[in-house]
Amino acid sequence: MSIKHNLCNTRLYRAWINMKNRCYNKKLKEYKNYGGRGIKVCDEWKNDFLVFYKWSIENGYSDDLTIDRIDVNGNYEPSNCRWTTIEMQANNKTNNHFITYNNQTLTINQWARKLNIPRETIKTRLGKKYPINIVLKKGKVK
Repeated sequence: MSIKHNLCNTRLYRAWINMKNRCYNKKLKEYKNYGGRGIKVCDEWKNDFLVFYKWSIENGYSDDLTIDRIDVNGNYEPSNCRWTTIEMQANNKTNNHFITYNNQTLTINQWARKLNIPRETIKTRLGKKYPINIVLKKGKVK
């Protein structure tokens, strides 16, 4: 395979390599959460960095963002990916615990930040099976 660009030392090129490795390199510990769950990279991206590069530039790529799959169970493909912040991506993980209160659904971390309550306090209250209005209450609960 010949290189047709001078982008091999860029962050975007490394993101492309890492994305493929997560899906196809069984030796990586991350493989179990990607390729091991059946997550793949679409053929157009898998086989041609410049196609991935073009999509990325047209869809808001910058060096402070990371690639995120909108549906965490879906493949890496144009209709299921976006460039987003680390914080936003962290809220789109399979192991997140979502809490709905007053018609708003957020992760534990998002509620903690929003209400200025320690994350561990929320987790402890959930573990004690407190009602949600108590779980998300500031201060001590009885």
